[in-house]
Amino acid sequence: MNMSQNQLRRIIKWNRDYCVDWDSTPREYAATGIVECGKSKRLGLLELGRYKAYLGVQHVDPAKPGWGIYSEAQTRFFASMFVGRQCVALRTFPTMSEALDGIAGFLAATGDQTAESR
Repeated sequence: MNMSQNQLRRIIKWNRDYCVDWDSTPREYAATGIVECGKSKRLGLLELGRYKAYLGVQHVDPAKPGWGIYSEAQTRFFASMFVGRQCVALRTFPTMSEALDGIAGFLAATGDQTAESR
């Protein structure tokens, strides 16, 4: 199923900490303390039948174990996509728009969700 970003935005259950004004600047979530250093925060949940996706923001701290491949801290958006209870993809994105496109691509690849989303 092909869904536009506007369609996705309407059916996603957004966390109160989500701020549309920061869709191109995920660093604002770290700057304001919404996402802690080296942590992630869920910002939204999409559920369509047996398909589910979480949207969120992640702060990467190269001083923490496992993140030393990065030379400096960064904040980015993520989308984790599930079929049933199994996570089938976890991707990161520089903007929320790209994260929504990632979810739209996931839904398109999994088949027609029209009947399940009504």
